[in-house]
Amino acid sequence: MSAQSAVAHARTNSRLASPAAEVSVEDRFNFAFSQLFTFLTPQETDALLARADLVACNPGDFILHEGAPCKALYVIVEGEAKVIKREHAGPNCYKAVELARLGLGSVIGEMSFLDGDLASASVIAERPTQLYRIDRDVIQDLIVHSTDFSTHFYRSLAGILSRRLRFANSVLSNAEQARVAAPKDLYRVLVVDDDLEVLKFVTLFLEHAGHTVRTTATAIGAIAELPHFRPDLVITDLMMSEMNGLEVCAEIRKHSEFSAMKLLVMSVRSEAVWTSKAMEAGANGFIMKPLNPESIVQQIEQVMRPTQRRRAA
Repeated sequence: MSAQSAVAHARTNSRLASPAAEVSVEDRFNFAFSQLFTFLTPQETDALLARADLVACNPGDFILHEGAPCKALYVIVEGEAKVIKREHAGPNCYKAVELARLGLGSVIGEMSFLDGDLASASVIAERPTQLYRIDRDVIQDLIVHSTDFSTHFYRSLAGILSRRLRFANSVLSNAEQARVAAPKDLYRVLVVDDDLEVLKFVTLFLEHAGHTVRTTATAIGAIAELPHFRPDLVITDLMMSEMNGLEVCAEIRKHSEFSAMKLLVMSVRSEAVWTSKAMEAGANGFIMKPLNPESIVQQIEQVMRPTQRRRAA
């Protein structure tokens, strides 16, 4: 199915499932492209969409295979995927290491697309996921018909890579600050946020500080992770689509086996009423966005101080 056909189908039929907010397939298409291909004109975007295919993946499906040729770009418009890389764990033995989670608007395969090299990692659908597939031949054909398209398309890709590099530099800088400011005791921390960039940011500096961290982009995924990961601390965003952070706290507090877990809520909402609501729902603290390592380290130290600590393992 082409992307434009999918848009037409979405207009006359159903919307993508989102209990808290009705967001159409077309809205997700527009969001993904507005965040990525920023230098394309509206006409060039339409031409690209007309030649893109909409691909549906089930949980566990491979989008890219490590070491395989990558002849297309993928853009996630619904769902979530994880990036997995094999590492040597002994003679003829490998282990799979999760490097990142990818969500709405994430581009997959751009480096291999540009340099023609093999995929450096595998990308696997974590839950039902829809993606654009844009074949290299499609791009080449559009370039033949318009040199302006070539300039705008590759400038957009350069912008994507530049933003990632700046983000990585910012995270490494903040991670070093967190390491210096980190308390001696280490914890198992579960971080919940539907913003994948926030998850990457928090994970990198907390892991750099020595904590064991797991992340999930959904509240339902967080609840399911609790009995397996057994975190000392859960840090959850306030505003999320499936369940908000207050509902996450309230759900955790319903279960006596999780009574010792500490809960932190993070949000851009600065009104005192939200702090009060978080505490009423069972949270132990509230962190204001935009995030910085010092504030999170201080909050972790504050909420964990009354409890008997254990080393992260």
